[in-house]
Amino acid sequence: GRFLVYLLLIVILTITIVPIWMLIVNATRSTTEIQQGISMLPSTHLIENYRLLLSKGLNLPRGFANSLFVAVASTLVTVYFSLLTAYGVVVYEFKGKKLFSNFVVLLVMIPMQLSIIGFYRFMSKIGLTDNYAALILPLIANAGAVFFGKQYLESMIINDLIDAARIDGASELAIFHKIMM
Repeated sequence: GRFLVYLLLIVILTITIVPIWMLIVNATRSTTEIQQGISMLPSTHLIENYRLLLSKGLNLPRGFANSLFVAVASTLVTVYFSLLTAYGVVVYEFKGKKLFSNFVVLLVMIPMQLSIIGFYRFMSKIGLTDNYAALILPLIANAGAVFFGKQYLESMIINDLIDAARIDGASELAIFHKIMM
């Protein structure tokens, strides 16, 4: 049984690593070498390829800065609003709590690819197709992050600590920001 588990893990590792390795190898190959077929060994054209890339008029530092901005902003927005939602679901009792939790799980199961066209049309209608907001703002309602935040808070939340903060006069948002976050 243990052999099969290790074999499965090796297969999954190979499936994960090979595309990344091929990306690195192809960055070192010329166009004709790439057209000749797959090779697992790097070539000698890395510097030439980067010179060609930079000569195309692309602003690589600006591209990296854009990616960094979107990644950081998306992460902050996702973590904050997802934990805020998960906190509300875990701490408060309200009608439909179970239904809401099940709805979040259902949303997690829907592949994002199914909604891309509708999302693009919506962003086009409101004029956000060439804007950072179209990449960052939809993550306020990230069902996967709400699900994982809920799981995390259910395992670590201490209701007595929340009650003590309420007795001391802390507002609900202060409890979230100062204790839960």
